[in-house]
Amino acid sequence: MSIIEAMPNRRAILTGGAASAMAWSIVSQTRAAENFLPGISNDFAFEVTRTEEEWRERLGENVYKIMRRGETEFPTSSDYWNVNTPGVYHCKGCDLPLYSSEWYSPQQIGFVFFKHADPDSVLTGIHTTDYNGSLATPKVMIEVHCRRCGGHLGHILLINGEVLHCINGTALVLKPAEA
Repeated sequence: MSIIEAMPNRRAILTGGAASAMAWSIVSQTRAAENFLPGISNDFAFEVTRTEEEWRERLGENVYKIMRRGETEFPTSSDYWNVNTPGVYHCKGCDLPLYSSEWYSPQQIGFVFFKHADPDSVLTGIHTTDYNGSLATPKVMIEVHCRRCGGHLGHILLINGEVLHCINGTALVLKPAEA
């Protein structure tokens, strides 16, 4: 069994009697700023940088926690989780085009899924988490970040036998295709 297959998918995490407790644990998870994007040197500078105060003002507290602290939105809380309007999904932090609606993959799990990102738009990092003690054994997760501002977007997961980008819809802005 591969590491990806061993990871719980969001359906496994968020179903059953403990769903509420697990969802709260995931949402309440925070990480120190120096652990924001594992493997990135402190000397690395993203193209778009702001102070923490500027990020909070631009994003609002809820989106700030997701994009700058690595938290996860509540399932079905995004307007995009089950709607695929033709267009391009951009990073809410810096407006970089990230995902085309052509690569949207409908899943009834409560998050936004894409088959892949636009070329050169995202960075991935690997981190290990036990979701603040909610998992008996820490799991390796592949995170997805905007390559221009470093904003946390979501994870890459194996869903129903397909590797998909599982993205927090609140980290995205849809720019509909022009008619």
